[in-house]
Amino acid sequence: MKQLKLYPFTLFLFIIVNACQSEETIEKSDNNLIDSVQYTIVTRSKEVGTCSNENMQCAKIQIQSLDIKSGITDQKAVNIELDIINEILMIEGNEAATAKNIDDLIDVLLDEYKNLISTIKDYFLPWEVNYTINVVNNNLGLLTVEINYYSYRGGAHGNEYIKYVNYNLFDGAKVRVDSAFDMSKEFLSLCEQIFRKKYKLDAKSSLSESGFYFNADKFYIPDNYYIRDNLLHFIYNRYEIAPYSEGIIEIQVPLSDVFPYIKSEVLQAFVRKHQT
Repeated sequence: MKQLKLYPFTLFLFIIVNACQSEETIEKSDNNLIDSVQYTIVTRSKEVGTCSNENMQCAKIQIQSLDIKSGITDQKAVNIELDIINEILMIEGNEAATAKNIDDLIDVLLDEYKNLISTIKDYFLPWEVNYTINVVNNNLGLLTVEINYYSYRGGAHGNEYIKYVNYNLFDGAKVRVDSAFDMSKEFLSLCEQIFRKKYKLDAKSSLSESGFYFNADKFYIPDNYYIRDNLLHFIYNRYEIAPYSEGIIEIQVPLSDVFPYIKSEVLQAFVRKHQT
């Protein structure tokens, strides 16, 4: 994810650059759940400079990933793990063009920072890049992973981004929004009505004239969703359909209304169980 970088100039200070790397593993287990996986969340971090001291040049990169231990075949586990890494690389965008894994990405980002401070000697804004992994659902054959991203690399504010990815544990496939739901006019209309109600827009109001960025003024739902608390949640990130000031936008659709439009068998079973 490319960000605007501003480089203020201050008095030159002697640069102390050091690097450290750590790896943290958090054990997670859902042995009491049917059709779930056992996994660990692995944290890789690396730091350049002394971020604990104020007014020192520093950059800290911390990225988590999922390590599936058991519950599905090794090949399915590897496919899911690699797909999550690929999601992280896609969030980073062009910055990650040469990176093939998490360690590569950390090195690429730190090299960018090192090149910056070698060129601009009095650049003292600290850099921070943090990817956090959370498992939202892990039962009845559905694995939902939240990738939570925050980055500050200069500028007026940091950037944040949330991505939810759903996997069918029976076949290891990603459950994309268009394979999960019947993308019919009726389903889209249901979601749009909830969106309009949230922002107090009547049925005839133009979305673009109301301050939203929908191509050709046509409402859509993103491939960024999760199920929790008897609701289907859709997430639009900052700048996706509205200005930064609107923040991350979320619409919530009751599962009772959604069920007739669910195509995915694993989602049908998951929703049916959670509605009983």
